[in-house]
Amino acid sequence: MFYILNPCSQSVVFLELFECIVMALEEIAQRTWTISSTASTLHSASQKSEFLVSIVVCEKLFSLTLPLSIFLQNKSSDLVSAVKYTNEVLSSLRQMRKTANDTFTEIFQVVSKFSANLFDIELQVPRVTSRQKSRANPQTTSNEEYFRVTTFIPCIDTLIQNLTDRFIKNEDILSSFQLLLPGYACEKKINELEN
Repeated sequence: MFYILNPCSQSVVFLELFECIVMALEEIAQRTWTISSTASTLHSASQKSEFLVSIVVCEKLFSLTLPLSIFLQNKSSDLVSAVKYTNEVLSSLRQMRKTANDTFTEIFQVVSKFSANLFDIELQVPRVTSRQKSRANPQTTSNEEYFRVTTFIPCIDTLIQNLTDRFIKNEDILSSFQLLLPGYACEKKINELEN
């Protein structure tokens, strides 16, 4: 049995250091160095609502996948265990997807406080037009709903799909590699080996 580590203990460092990064970008942007225009651009981008929501969503999702990533990099991990562990992570992600409204409400509150404390700005939806081709343009009633529909749900759906494509769809093939190991082959019945 595998256990998903407490996401709080495996937090993503970027968010913890974000305030320092922003202050450094401000300092560099005020200088006359050749990189000051780049720093100014990055500082401006870091204040955008889309960016702030994205980094907090990534932190939430990566806190679930970080233990899996560490496990997969372990030299002693095997394919069958990796598939089992991936199934557990997928189960957590699917549960998060089912409760997307509640989960994202928590995320949105964190982002709102983060934005207010760091930049003293309120989260805003990008300009929405009646006809849009290059980005998502859903008709939503609130900022929270907009970011849930355009950022959170697509991110979690993509992560679930990628993990499923890489591990679960090939579960039979990955499990068959175990048959090549002598210790495993001795434990299995002959008819299972023939399959």
